[in-house]
Amino acid sequence: MMRLLVSLFLIGISFHTYAQRTSHTMSFAGQQRTYATYVPNVYQQDSTSVPLLVNLHGISDNALNFTGLGYDDIADTANFIILAPQALDFDILGIYTIERIWNSGVGAEIVPIGQVAYPNSTIDDVGFISSLIDSMISQYRINTDEIYVTGFSMGAFMTTRLVCELGDRFAAAAPIAGTIGESVSCENTSASSVPMMYIHGTADITVPYDETFNQGGDLWRIAGAYAEEFSDYWADKAACGNVDHIEDILTNANPLNNVNVTAKRYFSEDGLVFEHFRVDSVDHVWSNSFQDEINYEKTIWRFFRSGSKNYTVGCGETTSIDEEASEGNNNQEDYDRSDPLSKRIKLKTNPRKDEVTISVQGSEIQTIRVIDILGSTKEVIDLRSDPQESVTINVSDYPSTQYLINVVATEGEETVFYNKLH
Repeated sequence: MMRLLVSLFLIGISFHTYAQRTSHTMSFAGQQRTYATYVPNVYQQDSTSVPLLVNLHGISDNALNFTGLGYDDIADTANFIILAPQALDFDILGIYTIERIWNSGVGAEIVPIGQVAYPNSTIDDVGFISSLIDSMISQYRINTDEIYVTGFSMGAFMTTRLVCELGDRFAAAAPIAGTIGESVSCENTSASSVPMMYIHGTADITVPYDETFNQGGDLWRIAGAYAEEFSDYWADKAACGNVDHIEDILTNANPLNNVNVTAKRYFSEDGLVFEHFRVDSVDHVWSNSFQDEINYEKTIWRFFRSGSKNYTVGCGETTSIDEEASEGNNNQEDYDRSDPLSKRIKLKTNPRKDEVTISVQGSEIQTIRVIDILGSTKEVIDLRSDPQESVTINVSDYPSTQYLINVVATEGEETVFYNKLH
């Protein structure tokens, strides 16, 4: 059992630490817990609220490392705060200690006897992380509508568990090289409303990509989903059981090292619900060794701030775009007037008609300018003589890429991202 758990769970990656990263402790459930934060120099306590990125480490790694990974460089310009909680050690019968391992719901099954070991199964890591988020909100100006969670390896398993149990706390999630543990129940309807992007290497021998590889052979297996199995499961959940079609798009190819990156995108009838980046020939590693093909931290942050806004997820009662248009903008009063304009601008996509509808709660639109990633103006709509509550743009001739939409409304001006996916 000891050798089994050590071989399965001793996963760690090392990075340098920097002075701006700070380690802290707090008491939770009668234990002293550790966490780390990174607050960029551009953050101002008396200014606009900022996003919070919760980043979860793998086994035997630590919180300080996960305030970095390149996210700190992005935070220095994008202005968000990084929170990296730290897991507790797990003692195996007083013989061996696995350092810093989450109660993520994944375990190791000894196949001949069908027994599964779940490390730290009595530790309330979900409650600990939720309490940390509350603490960060009380200390900093955190935009509670922009709390994101991501993690690598065992941190990815913990990411999925958090979405399943605390889905209403997160705006989006991105597990990397980890899936969902067999002991995790994910019946919470709020989980299906959290946009999720997922990255996994096909040569991963720690968390296998599919059933063609089993590190333990006939002796043991990971008590968690394979990568392909997880992608299909989560897409079905996000689409409320109604995946309409799947698109495979080769986003990058390198014939020199066979590191090809394919985006597998799942759609319901209403739009995109889940995206899985399959990275060929890559093992259980962070992206620094193949930055030319896909940079994990930049891809994830781009998804959090823009791509996730184009997802169509949630299994509650919904109103179609056509119905909203016929009813008028009836949710104009369903907002907080103190919210910044950026929070009140709403984009609704209708992939079936190649349309995007733009509205501003509590204000009227005067002009709209659509700008592509090269800085060229794609379209200008001038409504100054007749301001409108909402505007629908036909994007059928727009290439699939990212755009900036500059909106001038009666209460000010703001620019938002729009990501056309197909």
